[in-house]
Amino acid sequence: NGLEVRGGKIYSLTNMNAPKWKLVSIPTVPAEPGDWQTVIPEGDWPVEFFQIVKDRIVVNRLENVAAKLEVYDMKGQALGNVALPTFGMIDGFAGESESNLIAYSFTSFFYPSTVYKADLENVSGGEIASQLTLKITSDIQPEDYVVQQSQYPSYDGTMVNIFIIHKNRIVLDGDNPTLLYGYGGFQQSMTPYFSRRAMTWLERGGVYAVAGIRGGGEYGEDWHQAGMLDRKFQVFKDFEYAMRFLHKQGYTRPERLAIEGGSNGGLLVGAMVTSVPYLFAAGVGSVGLYDMIRYHKFPPGELWTGEYGSADNYTDTGFLLGYSPYHQIIKGVKYPAVYGHTADTDTRVHWVHTAKFIAALQAASASNAPILFHRDSGAG
Repeated sequence: NGLEVRGGKIYSLTNMNAPKWKLVSIPTVPAEPGDWQTVIPEGDWPVEFFQIVKDRIVVNRLENVAAKLEVYDMKGQALGNVALPTFGMIDGFAGESESNLIAYSFTSFFYPSTVYKADLENVSGGEIASQLTLKITSDIQPEDYVVQQSQYPSYDGTMVNIFIIHKNRIVLDGDNPTLLYGYGGFQQSMTPYFSRRAMTWLERGGVYAVAGIRGGGEYGEDWHQAGMLDRKFQVFKDFEYAMRFLHKQGYTRPERLAIEGGSNGGLLVGAMVTSVPYLFAAGVGSVGLYDMIRYHKFPPGELWTGEYGSADNYTDTGFLLGYSPYHQIIKGVKYPAVYGHTADTDTRVHWVHTAKFIAALQAASASNAPILFHRDSGAG
């Protein structure tokens, strides 16, 4: 989704002066940005990727946090949209320079990755039909479930997307076991995706929710930057208010709510444990970052300073300490149940983060809720 070369020009996405991305053509000779030509301007929704297929440009946008495959000619004139099975995401795409055919893999909450093909020349009424080519066998009946896409106000009134999934005909009495998932960083978008773990939870009668909090890419680079550096606190507030929304709407209550996240999402879980422990009953953090003062001392943490900042810069130390989960633990607080899962050969986040965080929680917590540490050996 980065670069394509056609007819002596380089085609590239850029977010320069276009936080939702635009497609430009660049001469192959040395060129300055002033020599770039806009082919497809920035739209209302962010671009996830593009690919040139023969003499067509295929663009995948996130429209209201779901995939939309648009087709253009080489001059940027819209030709139509590829018809997708339902709202969901594209998790694989292929096309060739000599053929109008494309193949793509589509997934959604109740649809394991399924392969479709489409002929970009067959446009009717602005739509290009898709044909199923490879379906994963599944006994899931989507009609047995409800997917509710909502927006809720965060602490500052910013509207945040949330998907809420459950079986038909649940009672909104605040007593449903609910699992809330989030990430909030590195421009990763929380789009509709298939998860066996989520389906297991749903089949047993649970409510599953996914919040598209700031720091992700749901609405472009501005949404990402709103959750970086000294604005990272907005990620945590968005997630806190997702919990409050689930309570207010009658889906669940603190005693019946669990939260989950991994890596940067593990940091999110840790920040919730130490800032609003009374809003939920259990937190699961996988390979999370919890010591934000020393995270950059463990490779490849030094590569993430553009996202988080660094305690090596005195101007960053204050806001890092302000949310660093390990440093925010207070003795005598009744913390919820916490399960910290890590692996001793993980190449992203060192296992010592989880070990320190869980040990400090065990020593400090005044509740009887279990606080557990699990380290896989020879895994990552």
